[in-house]
Amino acid sequence: MTSSFSFDANSDAANSPQKPLADMSMLIVEDQFLVAVGIEKTFRLAGASDVTLVGNMEDAWEAVANEHFDAALLDIRLPDGYSFPLAIELFSKGMPVVMHSGHAEIYHSARLPGVIFCPKPATPAEIVRSVLKAKQFMLFPESPILEETLH
Repeated sequence: MTSSFSFDANSDAANSPQKPLADMSMLIVEDQFLVAVGIEKTFRLAGASDVTLVGNMEDAWEAVANEHFDAALLDIRLPDGYSFPLAIELFSKGMPVVMHSGHAEIYHSARLPGVIFCPKPATPAEIVRSVLKAKQFMLFPESPILEETLH
């Protein structure tokens, strides 16, 4: 099934009342500043009510401990480590997770079923669609195979 969703952050449609990420609180874990602010702008134009940017794993763990997020977009490689443990933790608690990286390999997605991978570079529409796909995935009942993989 293909999605007919299209999102152009520079179009008038981005200012329409229908916002695909309406009222969502988003966490972005990305160490490249320009990439991070571009994603922040995309999320805000798509309706996100709150967007938190962090550039390393220490700050990411602190943000998750102190704030509520509806979804997270994580780069894989950060200055102080990899984001896989955080992705597993968030996903196991029912949070939609998107891994946004130029370092994703096919075996990553096999080891993290349910976590959506969005390769860099990606358009604003691809990023928003990835979040929506992750959110949709969380609507399905838990799978025994998934539970076994996460533990």
